[in-house]
Amino acid sequence: MNPKEREAEMIRRFQQDEEMMILVFAQWCVNHGLDPLALYTRAYPQQAANPALAHALELTVPKEEAGDIADDTLLSVLSLYDNADLAFVVSEEIARRKRG
Repeated sequence: MNPKEREAEMIRRFQQDEEMMILVFAQWCVNHGLDPLALYTRAYPQQAANPALAHALELTVPKEEAGDIADDTLLSVLSLYDNADLAFVVSEEIARRKRG
């Protein structure tokens, strides 16, 4: 594999992994009765129309059919992709859920 092909493959894999991170976020929201688009927009108001999030929403399942996604797992995944703003909003929702 030449350097250009290697670079293209690395980019493709990163994008696939990023899509998985967005799907984990969206499913976690569904599992907790939260609106993924609303949370995402709170974190990134300038990116309200995110095609990757829209696609992830199509792939989510009802919480009754989904496996549990631990809060710490989601926060770790968001951290891996440097989504500090989204992790902050998620942390606020976790705290709100634990208080209520």
